Amino acid sequence: MFLKEIYVRIAVVNVCIPKTQISTLLLMIATVGLTFGCSTYKVRPMPMMGALDAPSRTSMASVDIGAKALTDKTELKATFNYDMLSKGILPIHLAVDNHSAREIELVRARIELVTASGQALEPINPGAASTGEGRNAMAEAIFFFGIFSYDNANKYNDDLQRDWAEKGMGEVQLVRPGRVMNRFLYFNVGSGFSPSGSTLSVPFQIEGAGDRLTAALRLD
Repeated sequence: MFLKEIYVRIAVVNVCIPKTQISTLLLMIATVGLTFGCSTYKVRPMPMMGALDAPSRTSMASVDIGAKALTDKTELKATFNYDMLSKGILPIHLAVDNHSAREIELVRARIELVTASGQALEPINPGAASTGEGRNAMAEAIFFFGIFSYDNANKYNDDLQRDWAEKGMGEVQLVRPGRVMNRFLYFNVGSGFSPSGSTLSVPFQIEGAGDRLTAALRLD
């Protein structure tokens, strides 16, 4: 259907296009269509990281906490299929290793990224992080391949949002004794941002221990 529609469209205007250029154009369109028309979102596994293996790490009250800001394009694409930092979204890999005898609780809204300039940012909902990229994927598919590609683009969008959400930290995250949590936090930092000199503040509550404790992780 894709090539048939292109043939029809070109036939309408072929009086203005030399035959050699039409053949070249059709070859280019067919190549693009085969490359992208049936593309699917490739779900990558959630990377595992020991808290003390992270570039930024600390230990307190029998709990190890580590963080790593993903800024390398290759690593971003290997994890999310997309360089989201170029669109102003910074993912931070958070690892929490609970060596205590009690469950610990982390609340996403209490976590803060304090930038080098002193601005305090809260993590955004994983769904909000992926929504804009989903719209971009659908718009590009419709632009290149027509409205008949809407279903494929919609599936790509759904798979992307599901993957980013599953890799993201929930509103409340519980870590049982002896367990390790690996999740991503997403921050809307804007374009051209560098996490160097920023501090990730991670409050957590040990069950039955009273006051919350806060781990401060300085990012490189």
